[in-house]
Amino acid sequence: LDFDQLEIENYALKNILPSANSSNISRIIENNDKELFFVINRVGLYHFDITKNKANKLTDPQLQKITSISGIINKHKTNKLLIAAEGENAYNVFIYKQPNNPVFLEKITLPRIGTYADNTISVLTEDPNGNLYIGTYNGLLKKPLNGDVELITGDIRFINDIKIDSKNQIWAATEKDGVFYISHTNGKYKINRVDLKIKNYESLGVQSIVCRKTGETYLATKEGGIFV
Repeated sequence: LDFDQLEIENYALKNILPSANSSNISRIIENNDKELFFVINRVGLYHFDITKNKANKLTDPQLQKITSISGIINKHKTNKLLIAAEGENAYNVFIYKQPNNPVFLEKITLPRIGTYADNTISVLTEDPNGNLYIGTYNGLLKKPLNGDVELITGDIRFINDIKIDSKNQIWAATEKDGVFYISHTNGKYKINRVDLKIKNYESLGVQSIVCRKTGETYLATKEGGIFV
């Protein structure tokens, strides 16, 4: 991309959805059919038709119940939409009867982690093999492509982001305890914590991770640091 020549178009929410009472768009995703969907915070999920410059709220009854979305992903291996509602220890699975119309299929409940009552899902990430990694307030879980949900660890909490690096290691960014990377072989996991200290100052609130194909991992922190 030539960023000096990049054309940026602005699709203002007030123009594509005049009825919207909120302008807080928290997430945007694309499915395998190149259809775009976005979340208005504490309102719900909308489909965006970029060719018509128009958005509409989706009609599935289960989707309409989910106004506060804490995690969302389009699972590319199966072209299914996964949505987690804030405060629920579960995620909802939707299939596409038409490319722009997800329909409820099932709800997957997570195993309980310890004695914690709130196990809200905060992030959903898919690896190249179609395995799903689930970050929650109280632990990290995995849903194999053809298997049941399993707990990786309950020691990593308040997870903000999950990424998979070029070595197939799992990186987990947390709100209060920095960042971890997890190597795994034959179902056994080794958890490593990265020390993000510069001149005795430690960054604990890691917000986002980028794992490059060339092997580097970039971390963005709440304290204003970018670590490589």
